[in-house]
Amino acid sequence: MLYRENGQLKTTYRADQQIFPILQDRWVMAMLLLGAAVLVPWTASEYLFRAILIPFLILSLAALGLNILVGYCGQISLGTGAFMAVGA
Repeated sequence: MLYRENGQLKTTYRADQQIFPILQDRWVMAMLLLGAAVLVPWTASEYLFRAILIPFLILSLAALGLNILVGYCGQISLGTGAFMAVGA
């Protein structure tokens, strides 16, 4: 964000490893999620749901799955050996 975390000191390791360690970040994310959960279903048209939001959610879920498979688990490695030399 546009600010620093001065004065918000962490006293435990668990507090230091939070996803949103800054209190303002937690509030902003809570407001964004609340707005997305409440405002979007009331204001979005049928076209927005069918053509934009649902495909976006499906593709983002596929990207998260690929990130877990390739990044964290290391199941597939596309960057070693002769595979990278094919395009060169």
